Parts: sequence; structure tokens; C-alpha cells
Amino acid sequence: MKTLFLTALLCLLHGLSAADPGLPIFDAHLHYSGPDVGGAAGLYTPGEILAKLDRNHVPRAIFSSRPNEATQRLFEAAPERIVPFLMPYRSREDRHTYHSDPALIPWLEDWLEWGHWRGIGEFHLFSEHAGGPVIRDMARLAESRGLLLKLHGDHGVVEQLFEHAPEVTLIWAHAGTVPVPFFIALYLERHENLYVDLSMRNERIAPNGTLDPQWAELFERFPDRFMVGMDTFSPNRWRQFDALIAETRHWLEQLPRDVAEALAWRNAERLLKGTSNDSECVRLGTQIRAIKAQIARERAIAKICNAESANLSVQDACSRIVRGALKTRPVNFQGIPEAFSRHKSAHSPIPDPGNTTA
Repeated sequence: MKTLFLTALLCLLHGLSAADPGLPIFDAHLHYSGPDVGGAAGLYTPGEILAKLDRNHVPRAIFSSRPNEATQRLFEAAPERIVPFLMPYRSREDRHTYHSDPALIPWLEDWLEWGHWRGIGEFHLFSEHAGGPVIRDMARLAESRGLLLKLHGDHGVVEQLFEHAPEVTLIWAHAGTVPVPFFIALYLERHENLYVDLSMRNERIAPNGTLDPQWAELFERFPDRFMVGMDTFSPNRWRQFDALIAETRHWLEQLPRDVAEALAWRNAERLLKGTSNDSECVRLGTQIRAIKAQIARERAIAKICNAESANLSVQDACSRIVRGALKTRPVNFQGIPEAFSRHKSAHSPIPDPGNTTA
């Protein structure tokens, strides 16, 4: 009889758990990198990643990846859920040299012409490399375009980034390199545009699953400045994703409900409230930007090669380049401006592709 009772109780608890998935999580720190060296992008399809988010009640998430094309694939699969950040690494080796490479800024500007990037990062940076002109220009690029920066680095970099770009919004990944509540509070007081991503810090925040009182006090003192993230930097972290979410949700639920909701999803949602949810608008906007860029390049080529004498129109050349060299889906050049005009929104103020002065 006792065994039957326990079995029934376990079934009841399981049913309640399935009916109530707990706090929704806006994951502020995910990666979908690879496929080299067994990366997650080579092991999981976008659909499989989205299924993991669904199973864990993660309606939205910030993703950054190397290469950035992996983030683009995820975004195209679910633009209303994936918040894409642009990682400033072209290769694995770039992580150690990007901060001094003068080619970085033009490369970032080219990437920003494609897709709805909402931030730059995650980037690894320490104080000795943060004062140079490349990092200065990257910070000012983000500031001028309303993009967030996501830093993996020390407190000295925080100071230098705000010196470069005082109005930029900065997410400090992993609660910095000195994840101590008193120290973090000093920086939150000092910089109102600084936010903290708590990824990789569960053991410090809640050792053995119990929320540390000093961290609880910090969260209640600055309830609007923290976000949570699982940091899937390797395939193994994706394998552990369910457990990481459960572990994070467990200590969140030890906070007052309003504070828990702020950390779990409200703060990230507020920071990223401008994301467009119109997937057709996103798709058409991306195509238009591609065509504009190719028109500009083809006009420059035409000046040199005198393409007009060969009866090669700019439109034909652009269409050929878009279909061929870039290996994109075929583009209906004539139909795009009319279709896009029906879906134009404040989030995509893109001029007509025929306007070569824009």
C-alpha cells in the first residue's frame, strides 16, 4: 500500500511539473559555434536547438557564434526568438589578435549590412589591449548604431570602453573576472549603462543549490541590471542544457517573485524590446541590403570595365552576382521593392535599392 501511495504521489508531482514549467527564461548568453572541431553547429540543426529551448521554456535568447553564419541560420529559422549578436572573430586565431587588426572595423561594417544584429560580442578583451584605436572604433561603432556590447573581460576594460563610448550599453559577461557582490556593486553604481550576465556563476551564486545571502542582497539592490545565461560554449554544454536551466531556475525561485522575473526575462526583454518580429520584413530587408551592396560594387566595376558598351545593365549584373557569386537564393529584383513597401517598419528604414546615393 505504501509503495502504491508513493508511486501515485510521484506521478502527481510529475504531472504538476509538466503543467507548470516554471519561470520563463530569456537566455542572455548562448553560442552555436562550429562546425569545426565538433562544434554545436555541426552536431545540431537549428530545429534541434529550438526544440531544446522549447523543452526548457526559453522563449527568447541572445546568440553569438563563430562563424557568424551559424547565428544567421538560427535567426532565419526563428527571427522572433533569436536575438543575434555579431562576434568579431573571423577564425579561431582571431580571438588573440582582433583587437589590433585595422581590418576589423570595415569587416564589422560589412556584416552589419546583413541581418538584424542587435549587438557585438561576445568578445574576449583585457586591459592591456583595450586602449587601442581598433577597440575604440568598435565601441563607437556600437554606440553610433545603438548596438549593445558584450564583454568577456576585466574591470579595467569596462572603464576603457565607457571612456571610448560613454553612451554605449555594455553587458559584462560572467559577472566579470572578479565575481564578488561588493565589487560588482561598485561598478553598477558607477556606470548606469552597465548590465551583468551571470552565466557560468551558478556555483558562486548558489553553492549546493542555496542562494548566497550576499548575492540575494545584490540582486534586490539592483534588480534591473542582471540577466541569466547558460553559455553553451561547447557541445557538452548543450548536452547539459536542461540541467543548467533547472539549476538556474532553482536559485531564481528563491528570490522575491518580482526580482526573479526581472533576472529571468524582464531585464533582457526590456534591453532588446526593439527587435522586429516580422519575419517577412526581416527576409526582404536582408535581400534589399544585399542587392544594394552589389549594385554599388557593380557600378564601380562598370566604370572600369565600361560595362555599358558590352550591353550589360547594372540590374542584370547585380542579379547575376547575387545568384552566382554569393550563392544565395534567386532574387526577384523587380518584386522586392513593392513587396517590402507593404511590410516596412520602423525597425527597417531601408531606402529603395534603386537609390544609389543612399
